[in-house]
Amino acid sequence: MGHFFRWCNISSSFLLEANVIIIALGCVFMWDLYNHFDLKQTTLEHINTELYMCLSSRLFIIRTLTILGYLSSGIMGIVISRSLTLFRFAGYLLLTSMTLIFTFAIGVSQYIYKKHGRYYSNMMLHDLWMKNRIEPLEALFDCCGKHGAIDYEIANRTWSKASCCELPNCEGCEEMFYEFLNSFEMEIARDNIILFVCLFIAVLLIIVYYKNSEMQFDPYLSEDEDEILFDMEASASNPR
Repeated sequence: MGHFFRWCNISSSFLLEANVIIIALGCVFMWDLYNHFDLKQTTLEHINTELYMCLSSRLFIIRTLTILGYLSSGIMGIVISRSLTLFRFAGYLLLTSMTLIFTFAIGVSQYIYKKHGRYYSNMMLHDLWMKNRIEPLEALFDCCGKHGAIDYEIANRTWSKASCCELPNCEGCEEMFYEFLNSFEMEIARDNIILFVCLFIAVLLIIVYYKNSEMQFDPYLSEDEDEILFDMEASASNPR
């Protein structure tokens, strides 16, 4: 194992550059999170988003905290690349371990939750229909009702001006709304899987760097022993 860490020698400059990339990626995905939040607050403001996990306020809070932890890990990685101590190394591992768990959980949960996505999207659409608030969705997707003009005929309601119900090939909003939410969900999964992979690689780099430093500097050598060794070396090099 020792030969492996000596072979994988990592300089502090390389470690610094790697963690700068980590911070840059964190900023990109923080902007992506802001765009998702803005979409929820503007385009989907009339929808009860708490019915759908990827749009719930709780998930947005967890994603925000996760990316902040990701950025903090990058900052700590830069600090470690400049000055490595056992305390900083332990704190870094603790923070990154928690961040890795959250990013992995969010990314995987989106794929697991996907099979229930159609049920919840239909439930949200039905909620809009029953409250007669489906018009903004019809304007957004250029659709008509849940399944088409037949919904208005059965309910004996007049379709909205924003819909395309008067056109012969106008489809219902159900499938379009589901595809829209599904793509939103996959974006969240993609972001968190990328964050997980990049941070995992950064952790491995930090561990290798720490092991290399541990081999070069004996952590069990006290200051008194260091002074004694220095005096012995000085005496050997300058014999009387």
